Amino acid sequence: MKDNPYAAPNAAVADRPRTPLAVERPRQVTIAVVLLWLDFLIALPLLYQSIQREPDVELVVMILVATGFFLAIFATSIVFAYRGRNWARIVLLVFVFLTAIAVFLPSEDDTPVELFEIVLDYLSIVLELAALYLLFTKPGALWFRAEE
Repeated sequence: MKDNPYAAPNAAVADRPRTPLAVERPRQVTIAVVLLWLDFLIALPLLYQSIQREPDVELVVMILVATGFFLAIFATSIVFAYRGRNWARIVLLVFVFLTAIAVFLPSEDDTPVELFEIVLDYLSIVLELAALYLLFTKPGALWFRAEE
């Protein structure tokens, strides 16, 4: 049967060898998580400012519920990114993308936005981008890959 052209190949089949787990969390991951928590804290005065501008009580409740939901997901993603979960990195990337869109799109609101709020918005984006850079570059990126 050695001459059979239809026989299965005799190659050895095996799974890809696992990358050894990094015992210690890279320092840049810790710095990125600290930056993300600072960003989380910046969201609180921004939430207060948006509530103060809104005269409609029903809309204020909707803003509080929606923002609370998204902040809970954001905080959960930060915690799991700190624990080395790759999916949390991806969720954070999506959040930063959506935040940037929300900040840079023109608002339909007639109430003028204060300079304080604009500065916090841009500071928030800078912190998020710096954190993502640290999470998606070496050695942080390798540490997350090792956890998969």
